[in-house]
Amino acid sequence: MQTISDKSRQVLTVTQERLIEALLQYPTMKAAATAVGITDRTAARYLEMPHFQVAYDQARREMLAEIRSSLFALASKASAGLHALIDDPETPHAVRLRAYLAAIERVIPPIDAGGAPLDQEANVELIPAHLMPYLLDSELERLEEIVQRAEARRADAGKLQ
Repeated sequence: MQTISDKSRQVLTVTQERLIEALLQYPTMKAAATAVGITDRTAARYLEMPHFQVAYDQARREMLAEIRSSLFALASKASAGLHALIDDPETPHAVRLRAYLAAIERVIPPIDAGGAPLDQEANVELIPAHLMPYLLDSELERLEEIVQRAEARRADAGKLQ
């Protein structure tokens, strides 16, 4: 397959096309060059060519689009799994609480009392993970209730806006 760049209208050689594929598969330029059977110096020279850069950038964008699509599908499955886990009455309270917290932490950015986003580095764990196994079921139930009340207040606040 010969790719023609709109920018320079130059055609990639078969070796250049193979290098683009290898650059997307291998962690280093040297490893990609070796896989294609060229020196890393030749690969570096190719990377400086405008038509090669355009084709390489396009290939990376296409690969990232495929990865993003795959991750969205995986996120949908993970979300369904979390819902099933949380809704299952047989799930231990500690596991449900962790599922709630994991979902909230990933979806809702932490904010301070004034509503300003907090720096992720400054975000601290309220209950350290190593202490979770030592919480009593009654304590976990109360924490779960607190999380549910906070979610309800957040939903109500969203309705007012």
